[in-house]
Amino acid sequence: MPHIFDHVPSAQEVFDQACVFFATSEGPSAIPSTRNCAGYECVYRRDDGRVCVAGYFLPDENYDPDMDDPESSSDGSDVHALVKHYGGQIPSWFGQHVELLKQLQQIHDNEFHWTADHAWNYAELIRDLDVVADDNGLTKVAIDQVRAKVPKPEFTAADEQLLRALDQ
Repeated sequence: MPHIFDHVPSAQEVFDQACVFFATSEGPSAIPSTRNCAGYECVYRRDDGRVCVAGYFLPDENYDPDMDDPESSSDGSDVHALVKHYGGQIPSWFGQHVELLKQLQQIHDNEFHWTADHAWNYAELIRDLDVVADDNGLTKVAIDQVRAKVPKPEFTAADEQLLRALDQ
């Protein structure tokens, strides 16, 4: 479900909602690449409902499948091209935060941030979200939502035996 602001958001609000997206979505909106037979590419919308972090901010009624086709414009399908070619269909504030959205889109699209089954690698996401926050002078409180998704190690019987041995 896209997140639609009812006002022009600050960069902090965009970043905070992007963290909500990463913490609540299943993983990237990747599809097998039509240009690179060994890889994947991300799209703003997938048929099963997954969206890209930038696509998360696109109203459903304004989405056009051509937005995902890098061949539809000479400058690809990143946020810059989206603002340039679909300015009348995207929220007006995209232009104000295009660099931040681009950084967030790059995090989303980076296969290093995915697991083998196309879920999020939360530890890697956190590292790069920290960098984006630093680069843009933003607070990092919202990253805690993503940090909470990192699996906690389980305390096993072997761990208990080790602790007992150390206590002796």
